[in-house]
Amino acid sequence: MLKGALDDELSITAYSTAALLEAGVTKDANMVKQALQYLSNANKSLDSTYNHALRLYVYRLAEEPTLWQNALEKLMESAKREGGTLHWASDKPTTSWNIWSRVSPAAVEISAYVTLGLLSGKEVTKEDTDKASLVVSWLGKQQNSQGGFVSTQDTLVGLQALAKYSSMTYKEKADVTVKVTSEGGSQHEIHVDKSNCFLWQRAPLSNIPGKYTVTATGNGCVYAQTVLKYNIPVPKRIDTFALEVATSPENCTEKAAKQFDIRIEVSYVGNRVSSNMVVIKVEMLTGFIPVKPSVKKLEKSPMVKKTEVTFENVIIFLEELTKESQTYIFSVEQETHVKNLKPANVLVFDYYNPGAV
Repeated sequence: MLKGALDDELSITAYSTAALLEAGVTKDANMVKQALQYLSNANKSLDSTYNHALRLYVYRLAEEPTLWQNALEKLMESAKREGGTLHWASDKPTTSWNIWSRVSPAAVEISAYVTLGLLSGKEVTKEDTDKASLVVSWLGKQQNSQGGFVSTQDTLVGLQALAKYSSMTYKEKADVTVKVTSEGGSQHEIHVDKSNCFLWQRAPLSNIPGKYTVTATGNGCVYAQTVLKYNIPVPKRIDTFALEVATSPENCTEKAAKQFDIRIEVSYVGNRVSSNMVVIKVEMLTGFIPVKPSVKKLEKSPMVKKTEVTFENVIIFLEELTKESQTYIFSVEQETHVKNLKPANVLVFDYYNPGAV
């Protein structure tokens, strides 16, 4: 699993342990046993809301009730309660994912892991389900009109949490009627039963602006979401990274038309000491391909976590960036001659907050 926000021993161990337990490895396996011991005795300096949420999930999967209860109590101390919902925020300041997002991806991911930590395992109580329903209510408010959340990472965990809650509250004989009524008297009625419970049903709300009332009667649990789309001027973007790209040689000589180096200089210019994990995505000019050994060599450079080569891009994953500039160079060569070449882009962004560029 490729992580985004954090990169410490505790979170890596928790991720790995959760993956093993999800895959069916028992807690008595030596690897899992040692991991659980490490998690319970980990250095307090590594404590964070994010790590507490991860451990809550691991302890529930491992059926460790005492450790699970301790983690839950710590999480409840930092829980945020708003309008009948429950959620958690990251201890670590984060830049906004993009100009449209209302919350950070970390808040979604932490809250999703808490939900999984409440609903996993064999000993789920009504109190656990009731608490999870408050978190799910908040998660539902963060979903976009397509069902995703803020970033790829938090969407993955967020949907897993919602699916878990859905499986816990599913009733085979569910029969619910949802009525949406406006102040003007217009009304939409949606019926949900076994025959259509997995079908996405929509109804247009034409009185905008307006006040609507949603009521549900019957037996079962349904999810209702309102989506409002409108246009506003694009706010000014604040740069998070400084990026300079050059070729060597700079001028397109006959030799350079066949092979040249791409030089990337990048640094973090945000309001923190360092960034989260960073992705540098280099598009290839049409007809050109990267020289793979030169890309692989980058993995020995400072901050480089891994590299990937696709048909159209070279992708460099960095552990983080600081104010100190880092330079990365690799070679490309012409595979097919193409006339009237168009410029290619180089993009650097925060892996966990892809809108921070």
